[in-house]
Amino acid sequence: MGRTGVFTVVLAGVLLLFSGAAADGVAQGVDLCLNVLIPSLFLFLVLAARAAQRPPQKGRWVAPTIILLSFIGGYPAGARSLSLLHEKGLLSRRQCAWLLCGCVNAGPPFVVTFVGLSLLHNEWAGWLLLSSCTVAALLSLGVGKLLWRPEHGAFPGAKAASTTSPEDGTWFAAVSQGARSLLQLCTLVVAFSGLLSVLQKAGLYDALNALPVSLPGCDNARLCALLLEVTTGCRAAVQGGCALPLLAFGLSFGGMCVQLQVFSFFPRFPLKKSVYLLIRLGCAGAAALCCRGLLSLFPQTLTVSAPLPALQAEQNPLPVLLLTLFLLLAALKGVHIAPRSAPRA
Repeated sequence: MGRTGVFTVVLAGVLLLFSGAAADGVAQGVDLCLNVLIPSLFLFLVLAARAAQRPPQKGRWVAPTIILLSFIGGYPAGARSLSLLHEKGLLSRRQCAWLLCGCVNAGPPFVVTFVGLSLLHNEWAGWLLLSSCTVAALLSLGVGKLLWRPEHGAFPGAKAASTTSPEDGTWFAAVSQGARSLLQLCTLVVAFSGLLSVLQKAGLYDALNALPVSLPGCDNARLCALLLEVTTGCRAAVQGGCALPLLAFGLSFGGMCVQLQVFSFFPRFPLKKSVYLLIRLGCAGAAALCCRGLLSLFPQTLTVSAPLPALQAEQNPLPVLLLTLFLLLAALKGVHIAPRSAPRA
């Protein structure tokens, strides 16, 4: 029996041992999908598919359209548009690598409505978190452009795919693609929610919190939940009193649940997955620093009643700054700049 078989048997045993916790976690994941993800993401995923069907006629507007859609549509929308346009031959791998640096973002419905109003009971805190994530994503796009030096406009060396059926350009096809993307995300959210519930019941959270090292403003267990699945992680972070900069960190990264879906969109990922994850973590660190700075500028954000006792801005930002710089340097170490594709005659 190989390693995969051993892991499967062990995981099956753990699930049987903690079947009640797994069932509760799955039920919570289904509830999150029905009440949070589907209402806030479905129409934007349909719009992302439609935008890929009818890309701008002028090539220079393709990238701005994807960037705008990623900021308003939520995590999967920008990445899904990238993958569809790459399949059509309208974006090169270099352009996709650049845009992936900053086009996997939390949208206003999720950050402001769910995190701000539903969890924090503070709309201004939601807008502050959204602003922090947006600024960090723009900075990440700037860094990515310096690293990959993408071609301007539409990819000059590619041809649009010709094996498309008449139905591929219809709204029905866009709705179908949006539904498939959302189904993938919801199944991952449900699976991760069940896994997190099992880990908590098994005592892993207590073991993580017992470690002598932790980031300021959040315990290790809730930080782990944020890094694995952002929806469940945000709820756990708020219940545990995590500081707003740590929430910004988790929202900007998106969690491994979102990243696995981004990986699934591309048959061959445009850049090294390890480099991509390092860039995403660096972007998350920048979001935390931006949030801390905005809290210093707008302390009135915290005057509204919120269930977070650790929202103060006096925490030392140096650990997060050093972590962000380390992640960016590690990403630079792994970047391989391939030569640009020459335009076809």
